[in-house]
Amino acid sequence: MKRLRGKIELFDIVLTLILLLLVAIFIYPLWYILVAAFSDPLDVVKDPLMMVPKQITLYNFNMLLSSSTVWLGYRNTLMYVALGTCINVALTILTGYALAQPELPARRQFNFMIVLTLFFSGGMIPEYLLVKNLGMLNTVWAIVLPGAIATYNLMITRTYLIQQIPRDLTEAAEVDGSGEYRTFFTIILPLSKPIIAVIALFYASGHWNSFFSALIYLQNRDLYPLQ
Repeated sequence: MKRLRGKIELFDIVLTLILLLLVAIFIYPLWYILVAAFSDPLDVVKDPLMMVPKQITLYNFNMLLSSSTVWLGYRNTLMYVALGTCINVALTILTGYALAQPELPARRQFNFMIVLTLFFSGGMIPEYLLVKNLGMLNTVWAIVLPGAIATYNLMITRTYLIQQIPRDLTEAAEVDGSGEYRTFFTIILPLSKPIIAVIALFYASGHWNSFFSALIYLQNRDLYPLQ
């Protein structure tokens, strides 16, 4: 028992040291950013591994807040998030609802072609040529339209509509004289609030963190997002 207890204690010590090392590795970059934010830029250049500010200054924050480019980037990013998320959610829920209908012609073929895009894509050059031929280069639409529907979000939306909304409910609405549009807006949408919230969060996060599309499709710096 003593030997076993000693082994356990040794294992705990080693495991604790490893976890502390991992914590330090993850925390250090964040700490360095905080230190650099309150330090003079020259001090940061001279001592890249600085652990504490040599002289606390708000110079970086003054430069940041006085830069019109930063506020312009914030405006553009918020615009892309709001407009892009609305387009994404609207198209995704409409397409998911259509694919969830068993009477949709060629339903299996459509699902197969959509799922195929999870494994194969046309590539960056064909996508750029498509955006260019559609006349969307250097416009807001080049940022929000090419990724209007994410295949993964579409699949989970379709699955939710199939599994969580009973088919009997929509059939009862049809018997009562409800058309497709009325059924969708008065029954399907209210019951789809959880999945709408989920995909809206996914899309909004993607737009907020996106920067590569702007580098490819935009030349006007006034349209650049914050990133």
